[in-house]
Amino acid sequence: MTTSEKSADRLVHEDVGRAVYAAIPPCRVPLSKRVFWRIVLVLLSSARGRAWIAARYGTKNGG
Repeated sequence: MTTSEKSADRLVHEDVGRAVYAAIPPCRVPLSKRVFWRIVLVLLSSARGRAWIAARYGTKNGG
């Protein structure tokens, strides 16, 4: 096998993430989703909030 044949067998991976994110800026998350998740995270930060979510959505043992 020649050197060119060996290199043809291999996949060369280059990280182009930075170039992609620089070319395509992220879109802003809608305000309603940001407020919703902020409320959920605040509720999950307390035992009372976790109990309320578990009772409201029928989960057992928080999971």
